[in-house]
Amino acid sequence: MQIRFSSFNGGTEWTYTIGANDDLNANLDKNESAIDPVNRKRMYGGNTIIDSDESPRVFITDKFGIKDVNFASTAIGATGNVNANANRHIGFDYMGRPHRAIFGATNDYHTVMQQDLNITFTMSDDQKFSIIVEEQTGHAYIVGQETR
Repeated sequence: MQIRFSSFNGGTEWTYTIGANDDLNANLDKNESAIDPVNRKRMYGGNTIIDSDESPRVFITDKFGIKDVNFASTAIGATGNVNANANRHIGFDYMGRPHRAIFGATNDYHTVMQQDLNITFTMSDDQKFSIIVEEQTGHAYIVGQETR
């Protein structure tokens, strides 16, 4: 299972997709996306135009006012990102372990995250909150807001 955040219109519109890359191709296709339990539509944000079979809840700029999503390591003294920000995605295996570089992941351990991941969301009023995904276990929790 994976979650991917995508930006469109020069980074001003954000969507997300949840699904499983069943065909092991480098792309998470719409038919591989999860079904939203609220409205029975696909949790697929492939562009800024909503198709009739896509859940409007994946459009997080319009729905929640999110203007940026940033992936970074939380390790002390770490440099660089766990995943390049151009590829804001994280995958989880059958045991719930978080993986980076999921497009090339196989059933080995080289892609299991070795540092916690900090996913920071910036709101339209510049308030921020983060979701921390812990290395190895995939345990996730929210860190409060900060005003900038």
